[in-house]
Amino acid sequence: MLALLFAALAIRAALADVPALAGPSLGLAVDAKPWALVFLPLALAVARDRRRHVAFNAVAVVLLAWLPFVVADPATLGATQYHIVNEPSSALRALGVSAAGTPSSLGLLWDS
Repeated sequence: MLALLFAALAIRAALADVPALAGPSLGLAVDAKPWALVFLPLALAVARDRRRHVAFNAVAVVLLAWLPFVVADPATLGATQYHIVNEPSSALRALGVSAAGTPSSLGLLWDS
């Protein structure tokens, strides 16, 4: 919910041509839920000369929010890698994935 709230705020700021608010709003949306990265192309909605400013602010907010956790425990980034057992009744099996575990999304891209 928080990610959608910040994404909506970023859309409103982009439409109102307020890049100083659009960038941090996008960054906060990503901080709330990593899947909110899909909203980063909203940076293209602002004027061409301000796109870099929006993108820089979004990335800066994400880095500032996560930097203390990574500095305190570098293993924090290991949480992005996980293993889920691919059960015989799994939908992945129906899609033709026969690996013992859930493949990474990059593995699915490279194997095709």
